[in-house]
Amino acid sequence: MARALFLTCGIVHHNLALFKAPADAQPLQRGQIGLNHFAFKVESYSALQEAHKRLVATNATIDHIVDHGMTRSVYFLDRMASKWSCSAIPSIPKPRA
Repeated sequence: MARALFLTCGIVHHNLALFKAPADAQPLQRGQIGLNHFAFKVESYSALQEAHKRLVATNATIDHIVDHGMTRSVYFLDRMASKWSCSAIPSIPKPRA
């Protein structure tokens, strides 16, 4: 049985990712039932680097940084410990006419 479901509006790999919680999961505990993270996209890797610099400058808690292959992402926590991510999708060269 699948433990994750990725939903898309057709433009990016996924707009919503849902994960199956364990049978004994408790609400409001990190890593269990609830929203995993809220994501938004920036236009380039350099914009992602700039967003990371701004997060560090404001003492944001950086949860982790990852290269998913299809995107590079910075995951961070807000003041209520909700997880967010900022991702850059590599540009794909347009075919020549």
